[in-house]
Amino acid sequence: MTYPIIQYRLTQTGRIPEDVLAGIETGFAGECGANTNKAGCIPKWIGSQTNQYLGLGIGTESNIQGLPEVVCGVLTTKSTLQSYITEIATAGSWVTQTDVVTGVSTYKEVGLATCFDNPDNPSGAGITTTTITPAWSGSAGAGTTVGVQTNTNMVQTSTTDGEGVSTYTRTYTSTTVDEMSNPYDPAAKATELWDIYEAVNGL
Repeated sequence: MTYPIIQYRLTQTGRIPEDVLAGIETGFAGECGANTNKAGCIPKWIGSQTNQYLGLGIGTESNIQGLPEVVCGVLTTKSTLQSYITEIATAGSWVTQTDVVTGVSTYKEVGLATCFDNPDNPSGAGITTTTITPAWSGSAGAGTTVGVQTNTNMVQTSTTDGEGVSTYTRTYTSTTVDEMSNPYDPAAKATELWDIYEAVNGL
C-alpha cells in the first residue's frame, strides 16, 4: 500500500478522520494546520473544519466518485508540498519560536537549621552564602528576542551530628532563557515531511 501526503480536515463533529489517515507511528498527521478560508469572504469551512492539515493518507488515487469531503487534495511532489507550505506560512505570518538558555548561575547557603527556620532571623545571620563559579552566560543566536524568563531551582540537603544538631545546605540554580523568534522555513519543513513520506513508502 502507498501512503500519499494529503490535505485534510477534521470531520464535521470534530473527530480525526481515521478512515483516510495512514495511522502509522513513523508517519505524520496534524502538520501545518492553517485556516484556508479566504479573508473577507463568507467562510467555506466552519466550526471544526476551519483548519486544513497535512498527513499521510491511504491509497494513491481517489475512486471515480472523487475524494471524500475531509480530503482537500493530494500533494504528489516535493515542490508542490513546499509551495503549499510557503503559501500558508506567508498568509499566516508564521514564525519559529525557540527557547535558548543564555545564562546559568549557582550559589549555595550553608547554616544551622535553626538559622533557616527562625522567623526572627530575617537577615539570615549564621548562614554562609557562597557563589559557585564560574557562572555561565552566552548568546541566544540569530533572531529577535520576544521574551526573557529566569527560573530558580533550590535543592536542600541536611546533615545531623551526634547531638541532634542539623545543618542545611541549600543550592540555588538560576537559569535564564530567551524566547527567540525567527522567520519560518517552509523549505526545511517540506524536506522534513517529504523525507518521512519517502521513508514510509520505501522510496
